[in-house]
Amino acid sequence: MSFSCDQWPPRTAFKGVSELPPGHVLVADAVEGGGVRISVRPYWQLSYPSRGDFGDLAGRSEASVAEELRELLIDSTRLRLRADVPVGAYLSGGLDSSITTALIKLFTNSKLRTFSVGFETDEFDEGRYQQQVVKALNTEHESVICTKADIGRMMKNCANTNTDDTAIPYAVKRAAPSRLISPPFSTR
Repeated sequence: MSFSCDQWPPRTAFKGVSELPPGHVLVADAVEGGGVRISVRPYWQLSYPSRGDFGDLAGRSEASVAEELRELLIDSTRLRLRADVPVGAYLSGGLDSSITTALIKLFTNSKLRTFSVGFETDEFDEGRYQQQVVKALNTEHESVICTKADIGRMMKNCANTNTDDTAIPYAVKRAAPSRLISPPFSTR
């Protein structure tokens, strides 16, 4: 059985602390008598056309829409490659980072450096997918292995509060990888 905090939002690793839903903001307003009114509201929301209503896509071929998406992704990648220092890419092993890394590779003249976090626990490790992208793109790759001890050490350094042990995968999926990868690769 697989466990993930993402399956039960708004849970976090901390008792009494909830995660906001995607695309939402928390607003705290002062009220008469010194109280505070808390509200959570969306700051944006996707609007979907009715079934059969294709809006500005009406009459366009799938190939035309795919080409427009490709051009938007390329343009977005080019904008983020403007740097005075060498550019590297983080590979999670997922589709988003793989596509982004492939696009970066198209626009770099030097060998692209990629970085990733692997896990000693197969349940969380996506190293095999990371390696497939590394091989396909011929990048200069470095990986850090995250152990249970690393996660435990990082959790101790988190806010001094009671944690909900059932929410520890939050640390595995979000906090631990970014905290673990930052120090060794930030000086390279």
